[in-house]
Amino acid sequence: MKYMRMTLFKNTAVCVGKDKAEKNISQIRIIFNNGKRRIFKGDNMSISVDNENFDSEVLKAKGIVLADFYSDTCGPCKRVSPVLAEIEEDYGDKIKLAKINVNLDAKLARKYVVGAVPTIVFFKNGEETGRIVGAANKSEYSSAIENMM
Repeated sequence: MKYMRMTLFKNTAVCVGKDKAEKNISQIRIIFNNGKRRIFKGDNMSISVDNENFDSEVLKAKGIVLADFYSDTCGPCKRVSPVLAEIEEDYGDKIKLAKINVNLDAKLARKYVVGAVPTIVFFKNGEETGRIVGAANKSEYSSAIENMM
């Protein structure tokens, strides 16, 4: 795999690259949590969203999208990231996780009235259906998703 990009969060590394033929993009996520390593491969992974692609990736998406408004310097955001990764794995292609860095996209944060991070905004077929402000546990996120299904 030819290295293209690596994104680091606390305890999480996301690598994106192309195969040797440079035709297919493949992704791998490695999560280090309490000394255990979990590896996720494939297309069902979080995507970085900014002001330019928010409409196409979130508002025009069919199904359930979790928009994770976070900051790189936020401790609770770093604790929530592996929890959201587990939820992605549990629900497979039933949900999409979009990550929005509020430091880089303050305009989006203002538009969606994000006053604290982490804030997870739930969308179904482009309509906001709810939000969780602050760090929550896996069951709270899962319960919100189940209520939308």
